[in-house]
Amino acid sequence: MNEIKFKLIAGTDIGLERSNNEDNFVVCTDLQTTEWFIPQDVDEPLVLSDKGCLLAVADGMGGMNAGEIASSIAIETVKKMFDPSLLTEQITKDANSITTYLKKIINEADQAIKNHSQTNESNRGMGTTIAIAWVLDRYAYLAWCGDSRIYSYHPKVGLRQLSKDHSYVQQLIDDGRLDPKYAFDHPDGNIILRSLGDTEKKAVADTLVYQLSNEEILLLCSDGLSGLCRDSDLEEIIKDNYANLTSCKTELIQAALSAGGYDNITVALFQQVSGGKDFEPVVDKGNSVINKFYRKIIWIIIVFLLITLVGVISLNYRMRHVEFSDKTAITIDVDTTQVNDLDSLQKETDSIRIISKPIINNKKEEGKPPKIIEQQKNPIKEDKVQNEITLIVEENIESELTISSDSIPEKQQ
Repeated sequence: MNEIKFKLIAGTDIGLERSNNEDNFVVCTDLQTTEWFIPQDVDEPLVLSDKGCLLAVADGMGGMNAGEIASSIAIETVKKMFDPSLLTEQITKDANSITTYLKKIINEADQAIKNHSQTNESNRGMGTTIAIAWVLDRYAYLAWCGDSRIYSYHPKVGLRQLSKDHSYVQQLIDDGRLDPKYAFDHPDGNIILRSLGDTEKKAVADTLVYQLSNEEILLLCSDGLSGLCRDSDLEEIIKDNYANLTSCKTELIQAALSAGGYDNITVALFQQVSGGKDFEPVVDKGNSVINKFYRKIIWIIIVFLLITLVGVISLNYRMRHVEFSDKTAITIDVDTTQVNDLDSLQKETDSIRIISKPIINNKKEEGKPPKIIEQQKNPIKEDKVQNEITLIVEENIESELTISSDSIPEKQQ
């Protein structure tokens, strides 16, 4: 198996308007030795160890330094939970156990923040978002809570957002009440629906298992970057500085400062250099980040198959439930004679001309003599205009009779 080589860097900036930095981050190039620092030579590729490497970003909130404390508690919890002695084979055995552990870490951090706020009245109401990327053997195991984001950039497809914000604006988009193109400028973009430290509910993290490709870059950031710079701007910066992660980090932070810098800005970057697979536009484990062309083709196929299935079921239903009886329609045209005595009419039916047509079957009562179900009589007109009498006769074989008077003699007055 080829060794996976990577580069890693991270940094934060207080911004132009805040008096303190409530963001926090941590990176570890080797979880076997817990080296919690940025490598001195960022341009020199490192070899990924058996326990992988880690990046985490937290964006605190609460004011009066409370947000700074909350994000710090979250990051310290991450470091504690990633101690090499805790990363057993039971945890790293498969994707499900890994993502379960990431959720546990976020739950532990959530509880630690709540415990602190309960014993420190001045810090009550504090909270933080978090985004974590654990890179382990060709995969990035991602977890997040809040609106700190995780992006992927590859030269072949550009920038793609892997995480999904837990925010009011994102909920509007999911509900179909907001076009995504208006999300960036929405006035309620700062409202988040999930966070760590919320005393009213437990933190709920989302996870994603993402297979990395050679030349791919992961970007983790607080909303001090993604809230000030559009995705198209971020993509252009990474593209222009793709060969140098240090320049890439610097230019991303500078872009946020140039856009106003009213929030703290934190960036963490990981680049897989070699040893993995070549790029394919599909996310592993069913978590799809597929380019637009392939997604459209898949939806067209799905819709076509559904329409075909509905058509087949509908046709089958009709074929099974529409049955035809032996009912027939017999027409009698009555010429100048008003028929009042149906018994007399029935005696003359030997010469009736029968015209058959199928109609839907009704229940049959076998073994019973025929009886007249319904009769409709039209009065005689002096100009001998033909009139129609319809008789419904129920026999072992039910029939609707429409009888022509051509073959019935006039009734004697």
